[in-house]
Amino acid sequence: MPLIHVYLNKGKSSEYRSAVSDALHEAFLETWNIPVKDRFHIFHETKPTDLQIDKQMWEVERSDDVIVFHVFTSPRTSEMKLAFYERLPQILEEKVQLHPDDVFVSLASNTREDWSFGNGKAQLLDAQNHATPEAIVVPVRNASSVGRSRAFSTLAGCGRALTSSLATHKVVGGAAGKLSLVAACGASAFIGGALALRFGSD
Repeated sequence: MPLIHVYLNKGKSSEYRSAVSDALHEAFLETWNIPVKDRFHIFHETKPTDLQIDKQMWEVERSDDVIVFHVFTSPRTSEMKLAFYERLPQILEEKVQLHPDDVFVSLASNTREDWSFGNGKAQLLDAQNHATPEAIVVPVRNASSVGRSRAFSTLAGCGRALTSSLATHKVVGGAAGKLSLVAACGASAFIGGALALRFGSD
């Protein structure tokens, strides 16, 4: 559930800001698999002197059109972050002709208890043990790295369960039970891998 503060210089049209918002949302859909309705963007127009961003640090050439995206989000994997950093400038260049050097991103992570979407509730905590809106997503064309990450997470989770069970000898049915757990993990990993390949080819 990312919340994004967007800082840009004054003088941009409402159409330009809407296009920037569309590009931002599209990048999240593609790289983070967020829900379609999960759009929370706050725009801040600044004077040129209010946005003091160095023009050349880290071997880039920033112009007066530089935009700062400050993203607040629940924890994301390194793969997801890097995919977002790469994809956002590409879409912005397509939609508003913004040069990639003028895309500045800062990410801050928090936890489920740090969010309330209204009605005095912590919705992410309430949904922790139920299906969340994050399950309602659209197929994305650049989600191969995200899909692979989820497949590996599934495999890692099975590995931890198997290791724990073998160590404590608590698998029901003795050797047969252990083999069943191995088979289940193998199936989960296979399905996860297949899904990663499926989404990565769209």
